[in-house]
Amino acid sequence: VIGQHRTSIDRQQGVDLRYEAELAAIEAGDDGRVARVKLKNGESIDCGLVALTAGVSPNLALARASGVAVNRGVVVNERFETNVPDIYAAGDCAEFSQAPTGRRNVEQVWYTGKHHAETLAQILTGKDAQYEPGIWFNSAKFFHLEYQIYGDVPAVLPAGHKTFFWQ
Repeated sequence: VIGQHRTSIDRQQGVDLRYEAELAAIEAGDDGRVARVKLKNGESIDCGLVALTAGVSPNLALARASGVAVNRGVVVNERFETNVPDIYAAGDCAEFSQAPTGRRNVEQVWYTGKHHAETLAQILTGKDAQYEPGIWFNSAKFFHLEYQIYGDVPAVLPAGHKTFFWQ
């Protein structure tokens, strides 16, 4: 789901975004290149490009082979220490064994990686530093469409809630 509201920005940029649509298939033309996509609702859309993203998946082979505990990432405590003495992990590959209050175990965005590195640098130089990330946020810009997210914004409303509103 990309969103619920169309804007003129989509068409101005020559992009036809489909909202609340699910991809069923990507079909090739005679030249082997993408020619169209089929949606689960049966609609067929001619196109020359399909853009997808799968998120971040850290390469854990070295950590796994060396005996460092891994799950979705390299498992660390609140001081970025792994289960192997003097081995630390931070940034996109790190997964907290116990998530910081109000946060998730894995946070793969640039500002959290930067904050991980700053905190770990303090720890490694003997300072008594703690990772204190504050409220979650993320922002992005696609063409002229900008969005920002602050706090935990669930994809599905929690049980017992009928609305969800942030201002």
